[in-house]
Amino acid sequence: MFGKRRHNSVREGPVIRDPMAVVPVVPPHVETRTDSRGLLHLRYRVQVAGIPRMLASLFGAATESFRYVDLDEAGSAFFSLVDGQRSMREVVSAMAEKLGRNRTDVEKAAIAFARQLMARHLIQLRVTPQSLGEETR
Repeated sequence: MFGKRRHNSVREGPVIRDPMAVVPVVPPHVETRTDSRGLLHLRYRVQVAGIPRMLASLFGAATESFRYVDLDEAGSAFFSLVDGQRSMREVVSAMAEKLGRNRTDVEKAAIAFARQLMARHLIQLRVTPQSLGEETR
């Protein structure tokens, strides 16, 4: 109601024609650990912001902390296949084979999971010429 005025702006960028051709990439601030059951545990840095950051700096406290995410079998299968080389299509195919599940169901679940990971900044998507519908030579 009061304060800054918000504008609904549309972010300009490339039009992705084939979303399964994008390449998921793990950013450098995300660390992984595998437990004895083969499940992955993620750890990532979070910066303290605003007044808490100012107070932390003033008193010599840490201005960053860590968050942790424990992945289940399917999440671990997905994340372990994210190597910065494979496209979403390749990740989904490998997951379907590894888990012995229907490819269509795995694709829907993988897309939903990738969105959750992106919202937490645990993966990024690299746009490829194929995802833009461009021909490669």
